[in-house]
Amino acid sequence: DELFCCGVGVMFGNYFFLSLFLICIFSIDAVNAQSSELKQNNGMYSLIAVGKNKCDDPDKAMPIFNEMLEYQKTQLPYDFVGFCGVYDNGGSGCVILHTSRETFDAIQEWQATDNKWLDYASRAWEYCQIDNFAFTLDKLEKK
Repeated sequence: DELFCCGVGVMFGNYFFLSLFLICIFSIDAVNAQSSELKQNNGMYSLIAVGKNKCDDPDKAMPIFNEMLEYQKTQLPYDFVGFCGVYDNGGSGCVILHTSRETFDAIQEWQATDNKWLDYASRAWEYCQIDNFAFTLDKLEKK
């Protein structure tokens, strides 16, 4: 019985270390993949736009803001990445990475004329209780 017990313990120990080794290998591959994606995207985006505004009901506004971004992605040929959310101080806003100032400007022009985008924005701004386009927009351009 003692011999069987020791054999099981050794076998379990071997499986444990093999499992731990495999987990480490897969974790390293996942980190390398994320690092590679970040390096790849690093040269892709050169302008960051950060919108900020107060928002009285961010729980209702944020899903609309994010739907608005998803709609925008389906309508435009320009590549951008971003999301909307709530700041620590309770304000709301969006952070969007653009490939260039020109694509940022083209998107801004489109937003001003697309009725569905304007409807999304107006509903979200209503929950935030701000006037249309009454938010600050900071831009940071990579040089």
